[in-house]
Amino acid sequence: ALKTGLYVSALWASSLAFIGAPAYAATPGNYLVFFDFDKADLSASAVSIVDQAAANAAAGKATKIEVTGYTDTVGSDAYNLRLSKRRAMAVQAELTKQGIPAGEIAVEGKGKHDLLVPTGDGVKEPQNRRVSIVYAVAPEAPAPVVAAAAEEKKEEAAATPPPVFGIWAQLEVGATANPDSPHSGVNYGHLFTDKANQPLLNQLLLTAEKPIDVATDYNLGFRVQAMIGTDARYTAYLGEFDQDIKERTQFSLVEAWVGIHTPWIGESGMEIKVGQYPTLLGAETIDPSTNVFYSKSYIFNFGLPLVNTGIMTISHLNSTVDLYLGLDTGLQTTFGDGDTNSSGAFQGGFGFNGLAGGKMTLVAFTHIGPENVNNNRDYRYLNDIVLTYKATDALTFISELNYIHEEVVKADGYGFSQYVTYALDDQFTLGGRAEIWRDANNFYVGAFPGNRTFTQFERGFALDQPPLFATGPTTYSELTLGVTWKPPLPNGFQGLMVRPEIRFDDALDGAKPYNDGKSDTQFTFGIDVVLKI
Repeated sequence: ALKTGLYVSALWASSLAFIGAPAYAATPGNYLVFFDFDKADLSASAVSIVDQAAANAAAGKATKIEVTGYTDTVGSDAYNLRLSKRRAMAVQAELTKQGIPAGEIAVEGKGKHDLLVPTGDGVKEPQNRRVSIVYAVAPEAPAPVVAAAAEEKKEEAAATPPPVFGIWAQLEVGATANPDSPHSGVNYGHLFTDKANQPLLNQLLLTAEKPIDVATDYNLGFRVQAMIGTDARYTAYLGEFDQDIKERTQFSLVEAWVGIHTPWIGESGMEIKVGQYPTLLGAETIDPSTNVFYSKSYIFNFGLPLVNTGIMTISHLNSTVDLYLGLDTGLQTTFGDGDTNSSGAFQGGFGFNGLAGGKMTLVAFTHIGPENVNNNRDYRYLNDIVLTYKATDALTFISELNYIHEEVVKADGYGFSQYVTYALDDQFTLGGRAEIWRDANNFYVGAFPGNRTFTQFERGFALDQPPLFATGPTTYSELTLGVTWKPPLPNGFQGLMVRPEIRFDDALDGAKPYNDGKSDTQFTFGIDVVLKI
C-alpha cells in the first residue's frame, strides 16, 4: 500500500482543442489529465489543463464538476483506490485554487478499473493513469468540447470491463554477504536474509485472483497466493505446512481469501474479506516488489504480525478517511491445531489520504490479543503508524513509529524507522533507511538457525536447533543504503528489480548480539533480483 512516487506528467495536451458551441441543451465539458507511473502530483503542463478546465467551467456557469481518478493495473485494489483518490484530489485542489467552490466539485477514485486501454492485471499502461474532469454548462453558454481522439478514448473506457481473473508468478532470489563469516551462519537481526554468505531462493510466488471491483455496488473477488522458498520459514501459518518440510526451502500459503464490495458504509462502500491474508500493519510487506530494500527492518521482523486468519473490513468513509476493522485468530495462527490458544484478536485502524495537498498519507493500526501458548489472559499489543510524504517529484520520505507490549512478562519493544528514496529517472532509485529499535526486556529479537526453529518456538514444540538471543536488553540500530534498478523488459514480463544494498547494524548500548555474540556491530552486503511474469 504506501510506497508511491512523486512526479506527474500531463499527456495529450496538444490533442485537447476547445471550441465554442452554439446554444443548446446543457453540454458536458470533458478534460483528461494523465499521470506518470505511481505518481499523484500535478506538473506545470497538467496545471495548465486543469486551469483551462476551471476557466471554461466558470465561463459556462457549470452546475457540477465531476473529478474522477484512475490508475493502471499494477498493484492491489486497495492501494490503487487510494492512489486514484490522491490524483483526483490533486486536481480538485487546483480547481479550487482557480476559484471553483469545493462544494461544486464531486471527487471519486475508481482505482484500477474502468480502463481507458484494456490490459491484464499488473500492466503499466500510461493512458490508464488519468483523471477526468467532466461538467455541464448552461444552455446559453459556449461549451468546450474535447477533440475527437480523446472522446473516442472516453467511450472506449466506458465499454471496458474491469479485470476479471488473473494468474501471475513472481520470483525473488538473493544473497547476503557477511565478511565476519559467523560460525552459526546467521546474520543476527535479520530473518528473511538471515543466512550469511549463502544464495537463497527467497520466494516463488504463484497467485490466482479475481480483484474486487470497488467501482460497483456489489462485487465478489478472491485471491489465492502460495509461496515456495526460504521466506516460507517465517510466513507459514502455524499448523499449516509449518512442520511438514525439514529443508530450508519450504511451502506456505500467503493469502487465501474471498471478499465482497458493498455500498453499505461510506462514499465508496466497504470491502469485506474472509480467510487468510497478510497484516495491514507496517511500511514493509511480504511481497518484495513493494519494498525499498532486500533486507527487512527490525520493526517488520520483530514488531509486527505477518499473516492472519479471520475477517477484515475496509470502509471508505470519504475521499480522505478509510476505516479498517477485523477479527482474527492471532499472530501467524489459524484454526484448530494452528491456534496457540482459544482466544481471538482484534486488528484495526485508520488510513488518511490526500493530506497536505495530496502529498501525504498516514495509516495507523493496532493488533490486540493473547499470543502465548495456552494463555488466554495476557494480551500482546502491537501498534504501528506510517507517514508517507512526497516532498518533490523525485523525493519521498516514509516515517514509521512502532510500539509493542507483552503482558505476560511486562515486555516492551519500540522504535522508529525513517526511509528516504530519490528517483534519478524511470530506471534508477536511490534509497536509505535509518532505524532504532529497543528490545527493553530481551523478549522479541532473536535468530532461528534451524529450518523449523521459528515455528517450533512459536508453537511451544521441541526445537531442532536452539534459537539465538542477546544476553540482555538491547537497543538495536541499522543503517541501510541501496539502489533499485528497474530495466526495461520485453513483452510477457511485468517487472524486474535488481537491488544491491549495504547495511550496518549496531547495538548502541554495548551489547554484543552479532557474529555469534562476539561483536556489537555487523556489516552485510546484500543483493536480490525480483522478476514478475
